[in-house]
Amino acid sequence: MLGIDTNLGFLSRLVQDQDFVRGDYDTEFVERRPDLYRAPPLPDGERDDWVAALAALDLAGASLARAARTDAADALSPWTLVERARLR
Repeated sequence: MLGIDTNLGFLSRLVQDQDFVRGDYDTEFVERRPDLYRAPPLPDGERDDWVAALAALDLAGASLARAARTDAADALSPWTLVERARLR
């Protein structure tokens, strides 16, 4: 529900780190700097807002998909076509 995990946040924090920018790193740099791979917490309530927004989008998308399937099925149904012909 919250999306695909990537390392973009880590890479962004890495290239903004002053030690890294200065070239002051070695093969154990990341091990010594766990703050780089731990995402900062979201502000109070922001995670809940994101979850609610994504849930609403998912619900709307499912509703639209269901409506499209129903409309497509009805449009091709011979029973619907016969009924439409009678109404004209």
